[in-house]
Amino acid sequence: MRILLDTNAYLRLVVDVRCLAYAHVLDMRAVTDDGDMTELANSFDIPVMATLALLKLMLETELCTMKKVRSVFRYWIAVSDLPRNWRTDYADLFGEEPPYESHE
Repeated sequence: MRILLDTNAYLRLVVDVRCLAYAHVLDMRAVTDDGDMTELANSFDIPVMATLALLKLMLETELCTMKKVRSVFRYWIAVSDLPRNWRTDYADLFGEEPPYESHE
């Protein structure tokens, strides 16, 4: 019997599990927007923070600027890797419409 293995999926799973293990052992939140990773974290009572919430926290603590937040968001647009609920979450967290290529 031949078994086919999706190596990329396997490697992503290994990284996800490792990140969740660190979060659990160090008693800290894992940062992810991945639905499967969030579900796995919830199964083990590991707290999860969305990436937009992390950016908001970094902005509030002056670890980044709004210009940097917009830059990160435009990068996510460019690589087609936007977080879940990004339209409403971005506006709720940052009080403005999400940036697009022309927004500075």
